[in-house]
Amino acid sequence: MGSNSIYTGKTGGLDKKVWGTMIGLIILSSILLGYRLAVKKECPEIHFTHKSIESETAGNTYKAGDPVIFRAITTAKKVSWDFGDNSPADYEAVTQHTFSKEGEYLVKLNAGLDCFESQKIIIVKADKPANAPTGKEIEGNSSTLTQQEEVYTCAVTADFYEWEVDEHPEMGIQNSYKARFRFNTPGTYVIKVRLNRERSLRFMKEVVVEEEKKLVPVTPLPVLPDIPETNSEPEPPATKFINDETLQNMFQQVVNGEDFKSLKFEDYLCGGLTTPVKVNKKEPKAFNLVCQELKGKKRNANKISFRKDRLVQVDKINVRRNDKTGCIEWIEIHYE
Repeated sequence: MGSNSIYTGKTGGLDKKVWGTMIGLIILSSILLGYRLAVKKECPEIHFTHKSIESETAGNTYKAGDPVIFRAITTAKKVSWDFGDNSPADYEAVTQHTFSKEGEYLVKLNAGLDCFESQKIIIVKADKPANAPTGKEIEGNSSTLTQQEEVYTCAVTADFYEWEVDEHPEMGIQNSYKARFRFNTPGTYVIKVRLNRERSLRFMKEVVVEEEKKLVPVTPLPVLPDIPETNSEPEPPATKFINDETLQNMFQQVVNGEDFKSLKFEDYLCGGLTTPVKVNKKEPKAFNLVCQELKGKKRNANKISFRKDRLVQVDKINVRRNDKTGCIEWIEIHYE
């Protein structure tokens, strides 16, 4: 008996080629979805807060020139900040930033890949120009005499200070909240102090220096009768002044092999060669003992290292000076 069926090349009403194309697309889609699920990385928890340290403001609104503390709250090991004002990126979990101009800024905290949080920060006009000096940031005399030491103090609290005299690099840089300067020639000097290495946190004070002879009275002083000697304590001997940077360089010369006695440290020390010195946060020792230990000291002397033959480098120094004589009472140094 003959068959009445006719072969059409279709299955379920669709051509086999169409079925093949559809099945291929389904398989390809499954592969792509599986790949995306396999390589997908979950973002760590990421959030940040912000607060002004100078004025009370509401929400996300701050005044131009006010330092703002940004704090990252995240489980990520590394973060970076984009403050939206074309300033360099910052990589600290807790950092301080100052917006100098009014406007709206999109601050973004990045935690790698596409993981980030962004918040809009609104900067409004300040009550006074951003970082405008009040004249009280630097305390000290506005006029003095040549060869007379003056002490200047910064009234603004900071973690790091950097003092200098404009156009007079020979006077050195000092890094305490208090700075001492002695002006050799008459003229007008501008003292500058920068806080926390931020350009926006810089203050200046103008000092007029005159020759000592100009301020000496021309009228002769009356002759006074002799005053009997008393048992008052004698004036402490005058000592020479040396800035921190020069003293640090002298310690490095000792490391390099120079005899500390030839450098005449005792001209600047209150206690002479017994002045206490603290090295790398260890217990303080007498100055002469520390110099003997530092002379020719090499890195990793007790460890196996390819850098064992390199001399240590004195990278930081702090001193405490006598307020009356200016001599150094105590020294703390750090070397690498």
